[in-house]
Amino acid sequence: MARVEDLDDDEIGLSAPTINRHRTQLSTILAHMEENGYSIGVVSKKSLAKDTRSPDEKRRPFTVEDGRTLIARAPWSIVDQEELHSRPLLEDIDAQFWVFLLAWYMLLRLGEACGLMVCEVDLALENIALRNNKLRRVKNKPSNRELPIHPELLRLGFAEFVKRQKALGHEILFPELHGSATAATVKFKKEWIKTLDAALPDARRQRVTMHSTRKGCNNAMVDGKIIDAVRYYITGHAKSDVHGKHYFSKPTRKAMLDAYSYIPLITAELPTLKRE
Repeated sequence: MARVEDLDDDEIGLSAPTINRHRTQLSTILAHMEENGYSIGVVSKKSLAKDTRSPDEKRRPFTVEDGRTLIARAPWSIVDQEELHSRPLLEDIDAQFWVFLLAWYMLLRLGEACGLMVCEVDLALENIALRNNKLRRVKNKPSNRELPIHPELLRLGFAEFVKRQKALGHEILFPELHGSATAATVKFKKEWIKTLDAALPDARRQRVTMHSTRKGCNNAMVDGKIIDAVRYYITGHAKSDVHGKHYFSKPTRKAMLDAYSYIPLITAELPTLKRE
């Protein structure tokens, strides 16, 4: 309620796309009931809500300047890399450091990143397998995917972080986000929004969110002329054409790493983790 009190009247309630997703899901449930002999009606396509927002009123993508401005602040600006991987677990620091970078460099959804299990990170193959797990479900069937870990994350010490979590006996990559009634994504955003507001005061008014990183970095791959099927696989989106739906298999590791190369580096100023 406190959050709602801070919003304008036209910002309260569900957006048209969200309403339509709920109606589509309801249609699927009703169709399943119909197939099993329980007919209680259908959801008419005419009832779909129309999104009347102009392009400028919809979610603005994260820009390179936004990313670099954010990275210049805590936790990235104050965490010593060696300390980050050798110290005992400190509340929220790990998630606040890594989740945004996973969203930026690998286009993970917030829920996907917050709900990662240690076993889903294969350091031998240097990839992350995104599947349903005991913490969360992936959004849809195309969201089941295996992505190479972005080289910049490895440079910053992501592999060492995962090894540390495993050595400490953690099943969950970001245990500080779990273990309470508060959803992991909500708990993460409570702290992350403070960083966002401090770095980019107008961001939320412009509807810039964590999800905006996916939009901005996907646009960068479009500019790099990365074919749709590779981008759709990385982002976990359904293919929109017949070829993509029926004939395109999982992209090669090389194709995905080539696509990553078009994602702007916003952490070049951060030090490389010193390894023995």
